[in-house]
Amino acid sequence: MAPSEQAERTMTRLRSHAASAPPVPEIPPRLVFTALGSGPRGLSAAEARTRRERFGPNELPQGPGPRIWRRLAAQFTDLFAIVLLVAAAITFLAYLLSEPRDTGNLQLSLAILGVVLLNAVIGFAPATT
Repeated sequence: MAPSEQAERTMTRLRSHAASAPPVPEIPPRLVFTALGSGPRGLSAAEARTRRERFGPNELPQGPGPRIWRRLAAQFTDLFAIVLLVAAAITFLAYLLSEPRDTGNLQLSLAILGVVLLNAVIGFAPATT
């Protein structure tokens, strides 16, 4: 009997007794090896190839990543961006409170916001590739 057939029979038997089976850490290694059709040294190259062809690669499926707007919003939550946003808000507030209005404060506020936006674009671009 091929090791994969033996493993399949053992796994079927184990599944049928799963309710009464002991917790996994209490199962002796030799029974685990028998159930999986393996051994302490692992699978042979031929058996590994056979199982890969039959069951596919031993990989977890990739879940969807975070949505694009969340990745973009995350660029505005690091400390550098927050400090610059606070500085832009203070500068804009100084513009609003000054009489007569100093356009230099408005320009500085917009320049700081431009830096924050540029930082977000530069940080966002590598995250999307």
